[in-house]
Amino acid sequence: MHRVTVILEETARHFGLTKAALLQRTHKRSIARPRQIAMWLARHHTSCSLPDIAARLGGFHHTSILYGIEKIDELQRTDPDIADALRAIGRACRDREDGAGESVARRAFVPIRNFSIGRRRVFAMAPLLLTQAEAAAVARMTHWSALAKAADV
Repeated sequence: MHRVTVILEETARHFGLTKAALLQRTHKRSIARPRQIAMWLARHHTSCSLPDIAARLGGFHHTSILYGIEKIDELQRTDPDIADALRAIGRACRDREDGAGESVARRAFVPIRNFSIGRRRVFAMAPLLLTQAEAAAVARMTHWSALAKAADV
């Protein structure tokens, strides 16, 4: 599931709306403000461009997305309810992405760069925190025992 979809679903859940209601082309504040919050979260928590976010939010023009992001930037400084909603929805999205609330509990080492020393190929390794499900997926995808072996944090 795409991260913008998760953001839309969590935003709708937070405000007691349906995802379809959130995507409606209406100017009602009770729908437009949560939609702008979803725009802000999508921009700050994903690597999607404005046109990508616009397409995932029902085909708005990318300048409408930019306006919504700027509006929430302005409002979060003055309205603590907006700032609290951003934190709560962001946390809910992260929890959902961490495997339905599973805590990050495993450490694995993943290759970040490979290079040759003489005839030997060497991998520079970097520690990466993974959920247990992700660590199991890494173990299935690799043939190297060093990567497949995850140590408890």
